[in-house]
Amino acid sequence: MKKIICLLLCLVFAVSMLASCKKDRIGDELDNSMRGYVSNPLTFNFYVIGDESNDNATVNSRIKNYCYNEFKTNLNVVYCNEADYSSIVTEKLALAKAAKDAGETDSAAINEMPHIFLINSQEMMTTLYENGYLADITEFYYPDIYEQRIEISKEKKNKFHAELIKNCEGLRNQIASTLIEASVIYEDIYNETTKQIETHTKHYCVPNNRVIGAYEYLLIHRDTAEKIGYIGSESQLAELKTWEDTAELRAKIEAKGLNVNDYVRIVYGKYEDKAMYEKGTYPGDDKKYACNIISYPEVAGYYDTVPADAHNVESVFESAYAVCGILDEDKDKAMEFVDRTMEIIYALNTDADLQNLLHYGVKDTNYTIDHIDQKTDFIDTNYTQIKPENKYIMNSKYTGNAFNLHDSYIWNEENKKNGIIQNNQSRLYKADN
Repeated sequence: MKKIICLLLCLVFAVSMLASCKKDRIGDELDNSMRGYVSNPLTFNFYVIGDESNDNATVNSRIKNYCYNEFKTNLNVVYCNEADYSSIVTEKLALAKAAKDAGETDSAAINEMPHIFLINSQEMMTTLYENGYLADITEFYYPDIYEQRIEISKEKKNKFHAELIKNCEGLRNQIASTLIEASVIYEDIYNETTKQIETHTKHYCVPNNRVIGAYEYLLIHRDTAEKIGYIGSESQLAELKTWEDTAELRAKIEAKGLNVNDYVRIVYGKYEDKAMYEKGTYPGDDKKYACNIISYPEVAGYYDTVPADAHNVESVFESAYAVCGILDEDKDKAMEFVDRTMEIIYALNTDADLQNLLHYGVKDTNYTIDHIDQKTDFIDTNYTQIKPENKYIMNSKYTGNAFNLHDSYIWNEENKKNGIIQNNQSRLYKADN
């Protein structure tokens, strides 16, 4: 009996050893298409706008673990205050370029170089672009072009690149089309073959998808218009599209001794505001208006000059991610760098877990998701609750695709639905000059 027990124990031990060996050798047993990617972890500095706090180290550590496990990338998040952010990133890139040109490959400037970073102003975009600090990421907007580049070297077409190609296909669906169109830079490039100058569409950043700009609305108080005999049909009010169109109506209101601004005025607002104005449910104003759209939300691009009075104009470069253009002279290494940095940017637009980690911090440490019974709307839902003692604060404008964020009191499914409609109705701003 003892011999049988010993034999059984030996058998169990042998099986466990085989299992542990198999586990230890799992990297060797991966097919060849993934071996290079898995065995080559990279480290990137990711510069963002965020308040310095005691919780940053906790969140950064969790982000590093997440990105290493998911993408074999060590992502070091560097938080900078908004006032100094642009100058910090620009200076860091300038120092890194100078160090690289001088052959100082292991200097502090190289180690602190921003690899992935936020662009938060048109001025910053212009400076970085004109100094050559931005990597050309055009092919990542067009999967067929990216696939052609990978096809050049068959050995590099592995599962990692296949995933990136799939991400290329989904990029346009993750970001408002107007934001993408406004982020285009048109470059004149000399074609050596045709000996002609050709205009090429180029992309140097990935805009963060958020609700764009504002509508310009013309409000006309219905009851007043009817009482003074102006309204003859619903279409009569609908035809008033500008302030000048209301001249006759305003004159009649003034003739009655009424304050025109109480009954006819121009306001700026969101998509959902229109319905509230029409129903008389806009906060603080129970009048029912005819709410006519004067102009739609607009987005300004690289070549546009945004007017000083820009209620409904938002620059695409107020929130976009970009990749460092200070690349390795070895073409393969340079392209691997861009591929891997773009994988992180894709994740910030498509991976809700990563984006919510960056935006809210660590669940149950920085925030909780609590059940709220909205009795007024007769629905039950879950809301993100920031803990009172939490010091980790991020602006949703700067953390990726806002439509992937957890619901909160000010950002719920209804807001997301309305925001998508607003983005779909947005326009490209065209400067007069």
